[in-house]
Amino acid sequence: MTGGPVLIRDACPTDHALGHIGLYTQLTDAPPMPLEQYTAFLKAHSETGGCVLVAEVDGQLMGCATLLVEQKLIHGGRPVGHIEDVVVDQAARGQGVGKALIEALVQRGKKAKCYKVILDCSEHNTGFYDRCGLERKGVCMGVYL
Repeated sequence: MTGGPVLIRDACPTDHALGHIGLYTQLTDAPPMPLEQYTAFLKAHSETGGCVLVAEVDGQLMGCATLLVEQKLIHGGRPVGHIEDVVVDQAARGQGVGKALIEALVQRGKKAKCYKVILDCSEHNTGFYDRCGLERKGVCMGVYL
């Protein structure tokens, strides 16, 4: 990373050509996605109150993260925000990109009237999320299908 300011913004279809999907390969299996599917994905998230954010530094995508907004029947019908798929390019780690993404997603959760914003993470990532102001709550469980 060259040191320019970090710009956090909504992902847009042109980010497909800038390697947005490729960032995810630093996190997990992320096969190529056609532009049409990518564009539909972005639209679907914005229609539900969620968002896909990218972190741009000097015109390069250096990170991304997603906020899913789940409508609830509890808490007066207020939604919960789920932070997902947080990844920062290896060249930009430790330079505030991830923290800027998390802070932006929490603000989006507030804007969407979420009563909480949560995420699941690996044990080795808990220190980072602690530094972002998140607190350990409960236990995550799941079934991988």
